[in-house]
Amino acid sequence: MTELNTVAANDAGHLVSPKSPPRRTPPAPSKQESHADYAGIVVQQGRWRVIVCRDGIQWIIQKGDLTRDGWRWTGKSYCRTRKALLRDCVRRSALPAPPELHRLPERINLQVAKVPGQSKLPDQLHPANDSNTKAAA
Repeated sequence: MTELNTVAANDAGHLVSPKSPPRRTPPAPSKQESHADYAGIVVQQGRWRVIVCRDGIQWIIQKGDLTRDGWRWTGKSYCRTRKALLRDCVRRSALPAPPELHRLPERINLQVAKVPGQSKLPDQLHPANDSNTKAAA
């Protein structure tokens, strides 16, 4: 007996064989700061990029190195103020600071996402106890 090859249409209207594997969704952005697809990228300029750290307490200037497994990003400078970030970007990369960085807040927001098992920020790092925040208020 001969087996019939049937063809069906998927949700997008493309013809698919019933035996074809399902389409995979793209991977979610990484939570590891050194990965090329890290979710907290602010701006990237060539081999340099700025990210928000996973705890949301600082911006990190990273330099990328191409390895056999792809890009690997290494932190070179850690900043909590826009002024320090702009200064270090120019100093480290010898490139002008990208315009996106000029639009960042004066200080990074110190609110940390609630993650099970994650400790809260020490009181001395809380924005309400920051002398610069009190002076601005």
